[in-house]
Amino acid sequence: MNNVLAALLGYVAMFFIIRYMGKEALGIVAFGISFAGLFSFLANLGFDSAQTKRISEGKDMAKCNGTYFSIKLGLISLFVFVVFLSIYVWKHVLGNGFESPLHEKVVYVSIAYWAVFSLLMGFVSTFNGRKEIAKAQTIRFFNDISRSSLLIIITLSFASVLALAGAYLAGTLIALSVALFFFRKLPVSRPDMEYARSYAKFAIPLAIASSMVTIASNTDVVMIQWFWSSSDVADYYASKKIAMLLTMVSIAVSTALYPTLSSYHSSGQMDALRQKTVAAERYLSMFMFPAAFFILVFPENIIEIMLSRSMLTSVPTLRTLTILYAVIVLNYPYNNLIAAMDRTPILGKINIVRALLNIGLNLVFIPVSFMGIKLLGLGAFGAAIATLITFLVTSVSLRWAAYRLSGVVMDGRIFKHIIAGLLTSIIFYAVDTSWAVRWYSLVLLAGLFLGLYFLILTTMKEFTKEDLDMVLDALHPKKMASYVNGELRGKK
Repeated sequence: MNNVLAALLGYVAMFFIIRYMGKEALGIVAFGISFAGLFSFLANLGFDSAQTKRISEGKDMAKCNGTYFSIKLGLISLFVFVVFLSIYVWKHVLGNGFESPLHEKVVYVSIAYWAVFSLLMGFVSTFNGRKEIAKAQTIRFFNDISRSSLLIIITLSFASVLALAGAYLAGTLIALSVALFFFRKLPVSRPDMEYARSYAKFAIPLAIASSMVTIASNTDVVMIQWFWSSSDVADYYASKKIAMLLTMVSIAVSTALYPTLSSYHSSGQMDALRQKTVAAERYLSMFMFPAAFFILVFPENIIEIMLSRSMLTSVPTLRTLTILYAVIVLNYPYNNLIAAMDRTPILGKINIVRALLNIGLNLVFIPVSFMGIKLLGLGAFGAAIATLITFLVTSVSLRWAAYRLSGVVMDGRIFKHIIAGLLTSIIFYAVDTSWAVRWYSLVLLAGLFLGLYFLILTTMKEFTKEDLDMVLDALHPKKMASYVNGELRGKK
């Protein structure tokens, strides 16, 4: 529910920016966040995952917190130093610059944002390790709602691109105050060298890989800005935000799945570990595919109604990124399984290959030419294709590694979900949907699409009463409120 609300708020903020300030304003902010984000791996280096892992294993809480946050503050300082040093070398040694002074100013604000956000994620990792999901999600909620609210206010009042970047920083500072409030009663002791070595043992194999992934995930936006324009960045960024809606449920599942699988592995419950992984993939598939197919069938309606007619140039990019995030969603359980089994070197190798391949393909697909060599010049669409190819290739290695480690095999029932999605898409593609020209009619169209999808699944005996009861139980308002209230009051 928190991810859904955050996505809606993020969409509303993006809508106002595009409608009232134009595509370029969104593109400049996205560039600044991505440019500083290129270096954000320095504030993590795998230690966030190590914190979740060690706490979920029941290690001494005070030593974990003292050791981890000492390392974390050092990493954040390193991040800030390296970014400023890189900008200095870029400008004063190499004699280069940014597209405009405004682009540079947004980058400086973005550096502060990433520093605070990285510290914030340290608290989130801690609460995730303790399986205190309500606290972790409340922190994220304040971050998302504060940022989105400020973005809307700034768009309507100041119309300042620099202030838009400041909204990211301000929202994160508000969330940080909430995180510190929740954290205040947890024990913290002096850093412990034995624990530091334990954290490093887990994190170091992830460090290079996670660094490469972070660089690759931000390189596309930076390259689009470098070789094209802020408008093209906006097309890519907006399409990415819409396609990422597919990950709302998967991120929620992974948040609880990783520490759960970790505890199963540490206690030797391999059957339970395999069963949870397969069950997670099945449910993620079941609820992700109808959304994916709906976006693939109606991208023009979604973009024109929910964003702006000026964004229709991003339709091919949106379709490609939708397929990409469908692949990513189905891979989440296998990533969690390998990490939970303490085999981070395997994930590291896969992620290094993924990052290098993605950066290389971006260089081929995005620019028109580079160093005198003629390239494909597909811009934002090229970035989407490059990333999709990368994930399709490396997904095979990921699943093979998970099988070799645990014997886990994909549930064949997922193909029923794909068939149901295809049949639903064919039916809706054939009927007249020209009446869906307003947001409320688009919502109705999505509801009808979803209803037919689950009707087909039911006739295939893939969506059962047991599945329905599980979903209703998970989303039961009273039970949810009781859980959240109990955890926030310290009654887990």
